[in-house]
Amino acid sequence: MSFLLQLLPPEELEEVSGERDVWVSRLSLLPLRPEVTLKVHLSDASTQQPLLGATIQLFANHTSVATETSSADGNTYLRFPFRLGTPLVVTASRQGYVPNSVPWTPSKLPVFSSISLDLLPERAATLMVYEDVVEIKSSLQGLRGQPSIHFLRRALSLPADTSFTNLTALLTVASSPSHIQHFPHLQILGSNSTGTEKKFELTPVAAISVHLLASDGAELQVNGPITFSVPLPVDSSLKENDHIPAWRFDPRLGK
Repeated sequence: MSFLLQLLPPEELEEVSGERDVWVSRLSLLPLRPEVTLKVHLSDASTQQPLLGATIQLFANHTSVATETSSADGNTYLRFPFRLGTPLVVTASRQGYVPNSVPWTPSKLPVFSSISLDLLPERAATLMVYEDVVEIKSSLQGLRGQPSIHFLRRALSLPADTSFTNLTALLTVASSPSHIQHFPHLQILGSNSTGTEKKFELTPVAAISVHLLASDGAELQVNGPITFSVPLPVDSSLKENDHIPAWRFDPRLGK
């Protein structure tokens, strides 16, 4: 175990009797938070091959406390001081893939731990630009009720020297638990009557990842309402006109 040595101010020093007046400080031993090593393995969800160059972040209370990049074998190691009971979230991202995350909350203090995350490749989509509306549709053929995204054309500001012919659309949709697991972990914070924060685990009915990229790979932002149309599983209990909340993953906060 590690300790801190604390030097007290002169008014709290004790005199030690002897041939000469000698002043010594009392030592206060304070334990440091132990350091934990967490191994994270990244792989492609389609091929199960290790992923090089993925960014892995560790968040504590929505603040990034460690960041590393995966090596050729898909592995990276996060080393950080840890206090038991602190809720942590591990996130992983790489261009061309849907980001993923997983909570890490050990019940006992580990010396070493490892987790694995699969990243789902983004799917190319069909981009349709009309006079007033932009539409992004799934390129998968034969789907009943294809997923689609709509927004007003004026809500999109193109960079200089960029036209719609230079854009690339990506649309990845999941509505089954086996596919939704490759999307970020769904967790929200709520407050009770005393103002204490409490975490709620939610079960998503569908997950969507959509991007509109310029020729240099930069992601474009839409400044306005966006309409999503997503087919639900046949065994879904939802009915027409049912209201469900929407949750957006924020990579800056890990939630």
